[in-house]
Amino acid sequence: MRLDEAELDLHSEGHGLVLRAGGRWLVATADALDRALHQLDGLSAGTRLRIDLAGVERLDTVGAWLVLRTRRELEARGVVTSLENVSADFAPLLQQVAKGEPTVPEELRPHGLVEALLSAIARVGESTVRAMLSGRDV
Repeated sequence: MRLDEAELDLHSEGHGLVLRAGGRWLVATADALDRALHQLDGLSAGTRLRIDLAGVERLDTVGAWLVLRTRRELEARGVVTSLENVSADFAPLLQQVAKGEPTVPEELRPHGLVEALLSAIARVGESTVRAMLSGRDV
């Protein structure tokens, strides 16, 4: 499945499934990727899923978050997952995002991933401005 400049291909292989990711996993493709990844919600406990990142050309923080969020949610439902073919260029980003993996508050989820991330960034900016203004007034 081609989603703008990102790709997903799910197929069976051996005794499990392989999700081949390709293209650009960036904030620009995040909304389409998020919808496509939620199609995996139907996988049952005990299913083995290999997430193959060999075809990923570009990966930003949002793309890394999508990979890790999907893996975490599937594992919580009993799907056995593994990440494969993570390029040396992307491994540090995935590790960093995994350390501080953000969660999107439930009340923001219906608005879509991109809107939720933008809303979170706006709240941080507003808090920063308020703190700067209160410091100026002291």
